[in-house]
Amino acid sequence: MSFLNELKQISNDITLLYAEDDLVLREKTSLLLDNFINDSILCNDGIVALESYKSYFQVHNKYIDIVITDIQMPNKNGVELIKDIAKINPNQLIIVISAHDDSKYLIELLNLGVSHFILKPFQGKQFLKTLYDACKKVKDTQSQEITHQTIDYNWDKKNMILKYNNEIIDLSKNEIAILNVLFLAPGQIFSNEMLFEIINDNYEKDISIDAIKSTLKRLRKKLPEELIQNVYAQGYKINLI
Repeated sequence: MSFLNELKQISNDITLLYAEDDLVLREKTSLLLDNFINDSILCNDGIVALESYKSYFQVHNKYIDIVITDIQMPNKNGVELIKDIAKINPNQLIIVISAHDDSKYLIELLNLGVSHFILKPFQGKQFLKTLYDACKKVKDTQSQEITHQTIDYNWDKKNMILKYNNEIIDLSKNEIAILNVLFLAPGQIFSNEMLFEIINDNYEKDISIDAIKSTLKRLRKKLPEELIQNVYAQGYKINLI
């Protein structure tokens, strides 16, 4: 398994959440993960996993890198968990562990953006190869997303700072929250309702849809119109050049 050495190198700072209700499988897989992942969260059902996912963001102000979830779990199954996470972070990288009789969910999961699957019962080599592919994708994405260059503006994703000609633009907390969401997927259209759900699920404060609308209005006046585009009857998106 020649990829293992590289996996050790690229997985050191990867964060991972693993949701599995089977205690024996969860502990066995956890031991495997411990050889590569230093920061992992184990959950026994979808509800605990979703709350852990939100809590991690609130504490660290960033999303978990990789979510691994079983499909069949009590209280909230894997498909429901993935739908809830997709509302919060449309770009979340997810690995699904499924049994043969879960194939009816395949199209739905693909439509939700899931591209990594592990079929039960799985072998350690298969699991680690999928983990390697996922970690490599996270690293490739991170190298591309350190900053976003838009027109003459630069968004520092890590520090959530917007600069124009290297000068920091003064932004309110609500403006920063909205820009942070828009820059999660530059070019993707976010409706007011989507912004409302994502911000309220990830920040320790409530913001109404009316507040989002008024904040966007002020933000667009503060910035050039071409940076944040209003797509008629759909929502808003970041224009990248």
